Amino acid sequence: MDQFLAFAAKNWLLFAAFFAILATLITTEILRLMRGVRSIDPQQAVRLLNDDEATMVDVRDPAEFRAGHITDARNLPLKEFDRRVSELDRYRERTVIVCCQSGARSQSVATKLKKAGFAKVANLSGGMQSWTSANLPVVRK
Repeated sequence: MDQFLAFAAKNWLLFAAFFAILATLITTEILRLMRGVRSIDPQQAVRLLNDDEATMVDVRDPAEFRAGHITDARNLPLKEFDRRVSELDRYRERTVIVCCQSGARSQSVATKLKKAGFAKVANLSGGMQSWTSANLPVVRK
């Protein structure tokens, strides 16, 4: 134990960085759980979409959407979200899966949808990058 304390004292900056990163991870996870938005992987998304239990909403820009998107996904660009959110009202009781390129932009939209009263909201973890990495079909139009 004395050796550990001596090591920690000599490398205090390393330990400070470790605890800062640990605190950030814990805080992020707690906030994610409090938002009520679950993250799902591409296989879970496929299951929900195939069972006709979910609707996919892609929040990327129209050019990104045309370059490749998930079959039957609705394009609702992040910049236009607040103005066009009413287009999703008919899906309030269904699972709404939100996706973007990497999963970061869609997380904020998923949180907004949950606050707007949508019953079941999920974020596609990893976004289109994880979708294409899983070799799942993409529509190009």
